[in-house]
Amino acid sequence: MAFEFEQFKHWKRPHYWGRVLPLALAVGTMITLSACGTKPPNGSADGSVQPTVSQPASQSSTIEIANTWAEAVKNRDGKAQYDLMTSALQKSVHDQFSGLNWVTGTSSPWVERYSTQETDAGARVTLEYASSAGSAGSYQQDLTFEEVDGALKISGLSDPVEADTLSFETLSGLLGMKRDELIAAMGDETPVDVDEGGLGFEKAGIRVWFDNATYTKVAQVFIMTDAIDLNGVHMGDSLDSFKKVFGDPISDSNGDARFPYKDFFLSVIHDVGSKSDKTVGIYLLQENL
Repeated sequence: MAFEFEQFKHWKRPHYWGRVLPLALAVGTMITLSACGTKPPNGSADGSVQPTVSQPASQSSTIEIANTWAEAVKNRDGKAQYDLMTSALQKSVHDQFSGLNWVTGTSSPWVERYSTQETDAGARVTLEYASSAGSAGSYQQDLTFEEVDGALKISGLSDPVEADTLSFETLSGLLGMKRDELIAAMGDETPVDVDEGGLGFEKAGIRVWFDNATYTKVAQVFIMTDAIDLNGVHMGDSLDSFKKVFGDPISDSNGDARFPYKDFFLSVIHDVGSKSDKTVGIYLLQENL
């Protein structure tokens, strides 16, 4: 689940870092349809919709269902997507899905990764697409839900829209900005105050802190989402993945690996206690504090 901000509300600057906490990430979905499969899921041979077996609502949250949906889209599994819908939504997509033999998406571009975010109305899924040429963009889709016989079902799907994701270059460009320049650069999002005089931009998935000397210029940018592409790697990838892109770190202490890059530094926080050694937080630092 991308943007689980409650887990980060006590996260501060790197020198206050104590233990590495696991991060669940996730968001939205663009659906294009192509071909394969035969018989409608949970339906008769003539395509009529039959009831599906569901878990009680207490056993499946909106985020869990959104993750299952996104995984089904990634796998181009129209049957699995169909099973998550209310009967009304099933009826509205049945002819389209069955006409394309229950396989959604295309072989290229394909879904490289996804993340989900809980919203006031339900959940948002973000899918990042890739092709042999590289990144093919990110798209978001909002899901709404209804409880049917004690189980949550997807009742509505918004039209997919291209996600407005910050680039690595844009993020690094925030370093050194004054507060008013920063707020202007972040567009319509209103920041929230965070610990130690920092500002949080939760929709963008970042927090920033200012320099210790004047408290006026951005000195640190903390990335809290896996939606941001960092030269081909993302928060949540293994430390080895970062080494392949940025080389060996100049230091690695207590799960904090430091990489020099251009005129700033990356502080890559990784879970040394796990076999995957996955990254759970990334700082862009103007100075190697």
